[in-house]
Amino acid sequence: MESEDKIVSSLTLDTAQWDGASKWQNWKYAIEKALPYDCELSLNSDPACFEGHLEVFHHPLTHESYSDVTYSGNQVRRTKQHLQDGYNDYILMFVKSGEGSFQSEGEVYWFKPNSIYLVDTSRPFSKDMYGGCQVVFIRIAKDRIDPAFPQLSTQAVRAFPTESGPGMLLRNYLYMLPRAVHTSTESTIDFLFRALTNLVVANLMELSEQLPERNYATTDHAFFVQVLKHMRQHFTDPNFRLSNLVAHYQRSRSYFYQLFKEHGTTFSDELRALRIEYAANRLATASATMADLAYECGFNGASQFSRAFKVEMGVTPQKFRLTQL
Repeated sequence: MESEDKIVSSLTLDTAQWDGASKWQNWKYAIEKALPYDCELSLNSDPACFEGHLEVFHHPLTHESYSDVTYSGNQVRRTKQHLQDGYNDYILMFVKSGEGSFQSEGEVYWFKPNSIYLVDTSRPFSKDMYGGCQVVFIRIAKDRIDPAFPQLSTQAVRAFPTESGPGMLLRNYLYMLPRAVHTSTESTIDFLFRALTNLVVANLMELSEQLPERNYATTDHAFFVQVLKHMRQHFTDPNFRLSNLVAHYQRSRSYFYQLFKEHGTTFSDELRALRIEYAANRLATASATMADLAYECGFNGASQFSRAFKVEMGVTPQKFRLTQL
């Protein structure tokens, strides 16, 4: 019996459970039924040679989900007729291995190993993968992104640089996630999925043109995104305070209290989340001491770091590190 505070697997598929003659047809039927949007799968190679393994995980309370699939390649087509299903969320696609292409409305994009793409499912597309692929797919709600980035509707797929900055952090999180869903508690998974979405927004901010920094109404989501971008650039400074935003944007403290309130959060909560987001990545990839990590992430000591980490993740940083070993 699975623990109620763990993320649970909602679907596991493996072609080893079927014989050669039926592998592809069974896989095709199961995948088309499991996908949240309408599409058609096809295969350009011998069906008897097709191999695939899929795990789909969902959170029992928030219903966040991600899919981890290893397969010998296929084609997925989403036509204008399929768009009638009304599904329009984004799909974050992390290509761990394998290659392929994505075609949409005359544009062709080439997938490469160890790369990340944001795919718009509200547009018709054809996706071909081949060469022993391992890919992670994560649904990103459209309303979490579009208000601040209306220009996304002009491009079917966007590639995120992963060599440094938010792209590298996002890639590390995506490598971390498979182990985390098997070993972490509900609070930790909640935070990791929120962090992933925030990192997608951070990557889009890096790719977008500089947004104006003044003369926004407090209800303007684009300005709030700009504020978060500024915070992301400075959160490792232990002396970073709300007063820094006041001075930088020449707005009052009450203005920012209202701005964060309208977005369901506070300055302190956002600052802590940014620091813990970074800390979780460092705990999974570095062997630094807790004291060193605390100062690196902008905290004033190991005890403050440990308390803040447990508030966000539900476990101490020491216990979280053990889940990543």
